[in-house]
Amino acid sequence: MKSKKSIMSSMTRITAIVLMLVMVLAAVPGFAATFDNSTTFPDGTYTANSVDGSTERVTVSCLGITVSNGKATAQMQFGSKSITQVTIEEDDTVYDTVIDTQEKTATVTIPVKLNEQFTVNATTTAMGGDPKIVHYNITLHVTDPSASE
Repeated sequence: MKSKKSIMSSMTRITAIVLMLVMVLAAVPGFAATFDNSTTFPDGTYTANSVDGSTERVTVSCLGITVSNGKATAQMQFGSKSITQVTIEEDDTVYDTVIDTQEKTATVTIPVKLNEQFTVNATTTAMGGDPKIVHYNITLHVTDPSASE
């Protein structure tokens, strides 16, 4: 029977190997999950007809959408001055917000999906103590310009 020290040593080695594999795989282009904000909308600026994703405490709104080279981004506004940064669920990129303490809002430009739900993870300091992550399932409803053709 193996000693407790021998088992712990084996576990430490296995953990180190797993961590090295994760680091190597994360460095491989295309291996890590990335947020796909591709769209068939032509390049231009758009307005969301409606936005789903608000909670009881925080209103989520879209101030404008830009499509450039087939990729959509939007200026999103959260009705909270306590949201300091956001990430998109499928991506590790951190987007810092611009806080307006008078209006009590946080605004950020992020990649988005049009007419499809995506999840934004927002870091908030509103709940006291350490920052917390709040998940917003957002859908931007936008009229497809090719639908009228």
